[in-house]
Amino acid sequence: IDYFDELIRQGHKRGKEIWWGLRMNEVERGHLCVYDIKAFAEMKKRNPVKAAHPDWLIRSWWWQGFWNYAVKEVRDYRLSIVREVAEQYDFDGVHLDYLRHTPHLPPGKQWENREHLTGFMRDVRSLLQSQAAKRSRPFLLAARVPDSVEGCHTDGLDIETWAREGLVDVLIFGTRTINVDVASFRKAVADAPVKLLPSFDCFHATDGYHGDQSLDLLCGVFGNYLHQGADGVGIFNNPAGSAEHAKKLGLSQQANYDPEILTTIGSLKTIGGRARYYPIERRGSYAHNEGHGSSNNDAPLP
Repeated sequence: IDYFDELIRQGHKRGKEIWWGLRMNEVERGHLCVYDIKAFAEMKKRNPVKAAHPDWLIRSWWWQGFWNYAVKEVRDYRLSIVREVAEQYDFDGVHLDYLRHTPHLPPGKQWENREHLTGFMRDVRSLLQSQAAKRSRPFLLAARVPDSVEGCHTDGLDIETWAREGLVDVLIFGTRTINVDVASFRKAVADAPVKLLPSFDCFHATDGYHGDQSLDLLCGVFGNYLHQGADGVGIFNNPAGSAEHAKKLGLSQQANYDPEILTTIGSLKTIGGRARYYPIERRGSYAHNEGHGSSNNDAPLP
């Protein structure tokens, strides 16, 4: 079977939108679990495109290097991947993940090079709109960005221009943090029709709550997001299957998975009346700074 086709068909059958995600910069880890010894061997294999084009790369903490979107050939290459998927599959939208991993532009010069990423967004938007016209229904675009407007600017993400020019439909912001300022994003996008979805990583969570995906915690975190006026919420690294299904498929499963999470955290109505606790963000990163936007070194306790 074609996995994408089947995923889309089954999702649409259940009334769900199915989006395709592209990490704008990836850590190549092979197809196996990173904690499997065989996967570490996979991690040592050089990405053939990166090996052939070292001048396309930013030399940073990842040994293979990251795509430098200030290079036109990189933007063209990555756009070709989006085009291949958009033309071949009937997805409802594309999700560009700018958080996992950074940087995307030469370090220290991200903001002055921001037009390169904005240009890429224009190209992706134009591509998806062309495909939408062919199929007579929208092809939406989302972007995952840092947990603050200042963080977006540091990484060269000009979200104000994206919103003003209608280049994005959804902004998903934050991953490992519980401190997200929805109001600042609302001000940044002004009156543009952009949905704002703060997000939380249930596995690589803020330090001190690593691996805690209990419903009590998430009702507190997502309740805060929704009280701030978020249009919805995003969730990352949350297993959606039961322990029984995981065992049948031979997959590892976190022990504290709660099947009610995905049916509860999406609105204040379903969260209301639930037990919940409100954690305080710990100062310092989860383990070491892997470019995930998890550090909170400079923020005083409010």
